Amino acid sequence: MKIILIFLLSLLLLVSLVSCTSAGGIGVVTFDPLLLFMSLIQPGNFMMGDTKALSPEVSPLRPVHSVAFTYSFYIKKGEVYEQGFS
Repeated sequence: MKIILIFLLSLLLLVSLVSCTSAGGIGVVTFDPLLLFMSLIQPGNFMMGDTKALSPEVSPLRPVHSVAFTYSFYIKKGEVYEQGFS
């Protein structure tokens, strides 16, 4: 338990030091807890579906189609379970 606490405090100190540095030498500590559990998805395009044609023709992974995100958003890291919605 002590080791985990020391590790977390060290990590918090490291994040604070990194976020304090700026071009002028002194910055404001900005710590966004969302960054620990969420990932930022940038706008862009990608192909969705079975791009290697490994599934049968009647698969829900076909046809391959283009998906475009027009704005950035955060998404949870890891799996989402049904109990998370209740």
